[in-house]
Amino acid sequence: MKKYILILVAAGLVFLSSCEKHSYLSFGFKSEITKNSTGLDVFHVSRYVDDIYMVGSVQLSEGAVVVQLIDPDGEFAHLDTVRAPESFSVNRYYNSKSGYWKLKYESIDAVGEIDLHVIF
Repeated sequence: MKKYILILVAAGLVFLSSCEKHSYLSFGFKSEITKNSTGLDVFHVSRYVDDIYMVGSVQLSEGAVVVQLIDPDGEFAHLDTVRAPESFSVNRYYNSKSGYWKLKYESIDAVGEIDLHVIF
């Protein structure tokens, strides 16, 4: 009986250790925003990804910032203009499309901080 239990435990360990671990990719920004600064991050999403997730915040003391998430077809998945002293937070899922996505921000005389990432 002990022999069969040992065989089952060993088979279970082999099965569990053969499972592929899923690693997440993250792209984005964590930096200060200065007057007329910009940021661009281009990343590829494969056809095997179901959703992408955008999370983060923008906090401004002056000016404005335009935040854009652009899908592979060139359409805006997300577009926001944040004006000081407003702060912006996002915690949202988007349906993925295979291809190259762009996460962009553009400062319009803004001063503040950005911590914004796309994860998939």
